[in-house]
Amino acid sequence: MKTHYESLGIEKTASVKEIKAAFRKLSLECHPDVSKSNDNGARFKEIANAASVLLNPKTRQQYDNRTKLQQPFEGFRRPYPHRPKAHSSYASSQSWFYRIHRPSNYILGPLVFFGTVAAIQYLVGTNKNTLTRSDTRVQAWKNPQTGQWEQPAPWDPLYRQLQPKLEYMPRRQVQARTR
Repeated sequence: MKTHYESLGIEKTASVKEIKAAFRKLSLECHPDVSKSNDNGARFKEIANAASVLLNPKTRQQYDNRTKLQQPFEGFRRPYPHRPKAHSSYASSQSWFYRIHRPSNYILGPLVFFGTVAAIQYLVGTNKNTLTRSDTRVQAWKNPQTGQWEQPAPWDPLYRQLQPKLEYMPRRQVQARTR
């Protein structure tokens, strides 16, 4: 597949001036109004698209980043091995063996297995961090006389006098107050 730079016949370091000049030159050759060839319409669209991407600095930067990311992985692409023409049981078992024992499967197989197990444990297993009714938090203040956490009691003279800062504490640690 051609890059936009190859479509315009320019280097990746080309300036905006060079891109415009290449676009003008190629558009005069390939414009459907000038050339009556059916193939030139598609070629002109390709050139116009390449120029529109490369003339805008933002889209050019995005395009360059995307092509840089794709380049390191070009060598890893291997065509899938073609199925043998002979339909013998030996040939089909060989291709089956290759598909199962491909080197990438040695890495991906355990990864997928342990990932699935972890996901199931997360979704189904009991979570120790879940709050029960006794672990729900309530507002409380520490009574200096008793040293215990108590619920706010606006009718209590000591509470009104101290006007303590309220904190959220587990319900099981807080002593309930009644009138």
